[in-house]
Amino acid sequence: MLPRSCSEGREVQQQECRRVSILIAGRAVWAAHSDRSAVAPGHVPERTSEGEKEKMKRFMAIAAALTLVSAISASAASFTWTENFENGLSAWTEVNASGSYPVTVSTDQAVSPTHSARTADAPTGATGLGYIWHQVDNAEKDFDLTWSFYDTNAANTGQRNWIQVMSYADGGISGSLQQLFAIGTYNSLAPTTVYQSRIAFQSTSWATTSVVRSVGWHTARIKQEGATGLVTMWIDDTQIRQETLATVYPLTAIRVGSGVTNNGAGMYFDDITFVTPEPGSMVALGAGLLSMVGLIRRKK
Repeated sequence: MLPRSCSEGREVQQQECRRVSILIAGRAVWAAHSDRSAVAPGHVPERTSEGEKEKMKRFMAIAAALTLVSAISASAASFTWTENFENGLSAWTEVNASGSYPVTVSTDQAVSPTHSARTADAPTGATGLGYIWHQVDNAEKDFDLTWSFYDTNAANTGQRNWIQVMSYADGGISGSLQQLFAIGTYNSLAPTTVYQSRIAFQSTSWATTSVVRSVGWHTARIKQEGATGLVTMWIDDTQIRQETLATVYPLTAIRVGSGVTNNGAGMYFDDITFVTPEPGSMVALGAGLLSMVGLIRRKK
């Protein structure tokens, strides 16, 4: 039986689940290749027949293939991290938390179940605005990030509220900044009646979208494909941007809040989900090895 952690938990590493699955499969293969019913209980054969030797060879080949599949899965397993702020900001590093405009946890608005993070209503010219960031330990070039945000004042054209994802050379926010993606509101780019997106390097940086701002909850998504360099962004299931980057970097940190003026109108954020899918090349290789197992079994 698989551990409950394979289907439950906020932060799921799937390597152990894969190993258990492969062990279960290995036992099933051994049972299929062992005709134990033909041997009476307590009877010890005097010698191993040629047929039994051939069975053992087939089993060893299958076991070797399954072991290799396990190793591949362990080194390239998918990873999922989620945040709904029900446990506060414990998973985040808070910046300017003791200032006048910190990020807070609120129950005024939420997608699920009852809490969200809110950037402060900081007037124009205010300094020391708070923001929070989370270090991504399982940094990969392939990632899919989604979240929900609540626009509190769509008529306010002076807002700077967004979530941004970053790649730093030394992990977390250490070393040189290599790439930065963002979706939200940016008051220095007209028209400010729509949402904006950003690709900081190898692109035109900030760009307007076709999605008109409105008060209420919206969804945002950023997906990067490591093998091709394709970066795609969405707001409310509408594709707003797609570019192919020559150089691709793994995501190392997620940041909530701009840290700069928002003209007195903060924003709520909730249901952040970060996924690094298992690379397609590894899936193909594992499938190929399992096909070999099938061929070996058919020779029985």
